[in-house]
Amino acid sequence: MQADETDDLISSMEQLSRDAAAKNEEVKQHEEDLDKETEEVEKLQEAADKAQELADEAKEKWEKAKEDFEKLAGSRYRLSNLNREVSTLGADDPQHAIDRASYLGTLSRKADTVMRNLRDTAQEALDAQEDAEEEAATAKYEQAKLEEALDVLREEKEELEAQVAEVKERIDALTEDERERWELKNNPQVVNLDEFTARLRETIIETVEEVTPEVTEEELSTTTITEITEELSTPSAPEEEAAPEEAAPVQGPPSPAPATPPSTGSTGSSSGSSESAPSVPAGSSKAAGAVQAALSKLGAPYSWGATGPDAFDCSGLIYWAYQQQGMTVPRTSQSQLAGGTPVSRDQLQPGDVVGYYPGVTHVGMYIGDGKLVHASDYGIPVQIVDVDSMPWAGAVRF
Repeated sequence: MQADETDDLISSMEQLSRDAAAKNEEVKQHEEDLDKETEEVEKLQEAADKAQELADEAKEKWEKAKEDFEKLAGSRYRLSNLNREVSTLGADDPQHAIDRASYLGTLSRKADTVMRNLRDTAQEALDAQEDAEEEAATAKYEQAKLEEALDVLREEKEELEAQVAEVKERIDALTEDERERWELKNNPQVVNLDEFTARLRETIIETVEEVTPEVTEEELSTTTITEITEELSTPSAPEEEAAPEEAAPVQGPPSPAPATPPSTGSTGSSSGSSESAPSVPAGSSKAAGAVQAALSKLGAPYSWGATGPDAFDCSGLIYWAYQQQGMTVPRTSQSQLAGGTPVSRDQLQPGDVVGYYPGVTHVGMYIGDGKLVHASDYGIPVQIVDVDSMPWAGAVRF
């Protein structure tokens, strides 16, 4: 195949893969939204059940009030047509007449109380039943909407499966040369990870020593980056830990460049002299740990919807890397870029999440010096690329 034809093939494959990736992110977002909607519907149903319980209790109170009323109803209605004078005519003596009049008055007042209670409980029962029916109607309506949305989601998943199958079939059919061109389409960069990790570790140690001076250099020398970042997060000394991340903020490099690492201005940094590894400015321990976690997965395969530890999609790599630091970030590319604190391009710091393409259908993690680690496409392992290798859509910090 001629070079132009190969370029056209790679271009068409890239568009096809990007469409599938976008659909993948869309489906995942819908799944997240529907999970939340399902929880809301369950809450609505619980509210409807509770409202019905209250309605039943109100009805029981009304039934009791009705029984009390019926016990007095006969006397009430028999005596209602007799005035006080007539009622006392049958008395044998004046005292008898007084006692009878008093009894009739008491009976009348009690009957009035029972009548009021009957009316009140009847209204309460009616109101409670109306509330229960309204809650039930709302729950039923939302459940119907949810079922419709689930049907749409099933259709979207079928569409995604078809797209994924086509992408896999076409990429798996590439020749060896074409496959190499495919893997190199984003111009992946080679980084000396040992040197990078060592300098990243040194930077974190410097931060630990600043905020927790009681930790000795000997203790730090035998710990991993993850253990060191946990040291920064341990609330053992509130006065000293009040602002570990604020007191030593990450100083972003100047406008990122893919070539020789620029000077970052980081306090005490020993980096910046190597061309093979990005300089690491002092910064957030969690972000630094996330960078280290993401870089540990270089070469891992891409898989739609995967969140590791063996395979990843773009947002899955971000999700997994921060999860290793005890942080839970949003799952999809769109929600990740909407969930952090926005930062401009010239403020990028290691650990920031960068979004690409209209609609933020792809994300990667900035690692410093104009470089990004990401899981891009099927058939391409997790790579390091230039931060400007794709159309910029924004960046955030967690």
